[in-house]
Parts: sequence; C-alpha cells; structure tokens
Amino acid sequence: MSFLATHNNAFTNSSMNNNKLLKTEYSAVRLDKNIATSIDMMWLDELGLSQEDKALIKSVLYYICVERQTSLFGYGSIDPAHFAKVMEYPEGYLRKPHVNPIQLRYLSEEEKKIRKENEKNHPEKKVMDSLLENAIYVLHSQTMQLRQGAKEIVFDEYGMAPKYTTLSNSYIFLPELKVTTIKKKGGLKIMYEYQVDQRFTTNLSLYFLRFSRDAVIALRRSGNDDLYLHLKEMKDALFAKKQKREDYDRSQNFEFLCKKAQIPFFKRNGDPKDNREVKRELNNVLALINEKTELKFVVKWKKKRETSRWEYEPHFYFTEVETFDSTNPVVKWRVSSEKKIEKALIFKENLLHELLNTYRRYNDTSEIKEGIENLFYLWLVSNRNKNEKGLAFQNAQIFTFGALHKDIDDMTKDWLSSLECLPKLEDIIKKWEQYIEKDERRREKIKGTLN
Repeated sequence: MSFLATHNNAFTNSSMNNNKLLKTEYSAVRLDKNIATSIDMMWLDELGLSQEDKALIKSVLYYICVERQTSLFGYGSIDPAHFAKVMEYPEGYLRKPHVNPIQLRYLSEEEKKIRKENEKNHPEKKVMDSLLENAIYVLHSQTMQLRQGAKEIVFDEYGMAPKYTTLSNSYIFLPELKVTTIKKKGGLKIMYEYQVDQRFTTNLSLYFLRFSRDAVIALRRSGNDDLYLHLKEMKDALFAKKQKREDYDRSQNFEFLCKKAQIPFFKRNGDPKDNREVKRELNNVLALINEKTELKFVVKWKKKRETSRWEYEPHFYFTEVETFDSTNPVVKWRVSSEKKIEKALIFKENLLHELLNTYRRYNDTSEIKEGIENLFYLWLVSNRNKNEKGLAFQNAQIFTFGALHKDIDDMTKDWLSSLECLPKLEDIIKKWEQYIEKDERRREKIKGTLN
C-alpha cells in the first residue's frame, strides 16, 4: 500500500476547541506559493465578480490556511460566526444576499423559485446565495487558474525522491462541499464542511509563502494585500540569495507593481494620468504596507537606463535582508535553528491532522456534537488501527520532509510504542524532536531538489 494513500476524510460536525494542540498566533501563516503568486485572481474577472467578491474569496482562502495551522478539530468546516471573528467581518455583512450568485446565475426565475422552495424542506440543499456562501461556492464550482509555471510536488510510490513538476494551471480548490445544520437553542446553525485539494495541503508544508493574517486584514479594504504578498515573496527570495552569498537584483518593474497595487494609469474620464501622479500613488501604497505590516523596507528610485530621463525603477532594501551577515556563524546558526523549529511545527501539524483523519475514517463521528477530543485521545492510546496510525505517522514524515527516513520502520515502531503510555492528548508528538534532528544532512540534500 502506498504511503500516500488517498485521504477519504469523513465529514463531521467539528468542535471549534483546538485544545491548544497547534499554534495559537497568526503572525506567520503559510499559504501555497502557487496561490500566493496568483492571488489577484484575474480568472474571476470572466465571471463578472466584483473586487468585493474577490476580497471575500481571498479571505476564505486565508481562513482555511489559518484553520489548518491553528485548529485541529475546527479545520474542515466553516462556521460563519467563527469566520467573521477570525477574518474580522461583521456577521450581518456576510449574510447579505448576493445580487447575482453563481449557483443561481443561469437559472430561470421559475427554477430559482423551485430551488428556494426545496431548500425549506431540505436544509442540506441550501441555496448558496449570501455573500459568504457565494465566495465558498465559487471555490467549489469554478476551476482556479494559477500563474504559468505553477509547481506541484510529486512523490514516487514509496514516498521517496520528491521533485517539482509543472502543474496543470488549474484545479478545483474545494472538491467536496457539504452544508449541514446543527440544532441549537434559538434555531438552526449552518456549517459549511469542505475538503481541500491535496495539492494545496502538500504545498503548505513544502512550497509555501508566509503571511500575516493581521496584515492581509489591515490591507483588505484598500485592496493592497496582493502587493503585500508579492513583496513578501520578493523579500524571501532576496534573503535566500543573501544566505547563499549570491548576487541579487533589488529592482522591480514599475508597471507591474502598480498593477498589483490596483493603481490605474488612466483617469475615470479616460485621460492618461501623469506618471508622476501614478508614482505618488504607488509610494503612498508602499508607505501604507510599511506602516501596517511586519515588512520593513526602504525604496530608492533609480533610472532604468543611463539614457532614461526620469527615475521610475524602484529598488527595495528590506531591513531583514540588508542586516543579515552571512559570514557570522551565530547569525547563521539562528536562521538554521528557526528553520528547524518551523519544520518541527509543520511536522506536529501534519501528524495531528493525519491521525485525526485516520480516526474519522474508522469511526463514525457524524453524530458527535462535543467531546470528540476525549474520544480521539482514547482511540490513540488503544490498540485499535495500529497499522493505520503508523501509516499516518509516515504520511506526516513525507508531507513535512518530502521523504522517509532510512530507519522509518524502526522509528514508526518506536513511536507507536510511545502512544501506549501517552498521559494526555497534548503529548501526541512525544519524541518528535529526534525525528526532526535525525539524518539532517540527508534531508537538506533532498530539500535542495525542491528549490
């Protein structure tokens, strides 16, 4: 059986309590780099969706990333109230009817009426016609178009020798979506349960860009979260080159940055703007990003060519990049240590989700309203599904490091034995430190194939 056995996640009414098993802060959330570079979502323009729609669709994407990394039992479902709290939207706004929802767009008035009547008797067949529902439905029904050159990680049958291949530039982000209703005091609570494409979750471990939830929320209203993510990617690329002592170019294309910042080159009456005016607007946006986010940089404007008359080529100097000393062993050790800590957190996250997926696959959790944490713990320390737990451990290894350790069988046996004396749920990752440290050079070599 392949270590990358297909996940057949059973949907469940999930508790929002993450039991402090995963990280609880939002300062460095990971996003699939393919999506980060395509976050302007120009493919949605063909559907006639507004900038408001795009902002909400992106917020759903960001929210799913946050949930994957902070909430074990909440990941896999969207509770509108929790979404509103995490992404800082008024609940009333999310419930507003969409003027032209995708699900109803091509139906006649009679067909729409039938759908709405059917919804009354069958809540699970709910019409997705609110602002939030339309955003979720777009990600479920429309093929996401990625930038040319998007990459996908593939493994061989045994989870070895991972490599990047060119990804077909499209896929459905939420291949499975189910609406459920929960009876609560005061009425019914609607939940949207989903499954994310596996390519996305794999990239969250091996091909990702870090972003700050607070930053994208602060820039959402002005529409500058796209530019923020681009600058994050640029800073990371420059930092990687600085670490390797390679030459790097700080310059950026003026027109490209203006497009990312949604700054038009024409006035509303159709007349072209003076480039000096556009430059001022871009400088204002860059100043806003400097003020509202963790990115700290200086922009120096230079002539693109010696023969150029004006300075319209921005050069970026990021504080973190410019102050990094690649010759200082203490600084190099600190960066290396931070990477190991991040890998440890990713492994912990992947292992917990793999184990919970396994538990749900072999246990009917559809009627569990609360207390799933304790049931999950009792299953872990039992002798049930021991082989499947071992497979979950190995899957987590692959998704985190891109390969299995040469002693994986002994490691799996050792780890399974440790579950028998697990004192509490928080100790699932007992001995995970040794799995991060072992054979580090081999993993670094493999990692090099993924760059």
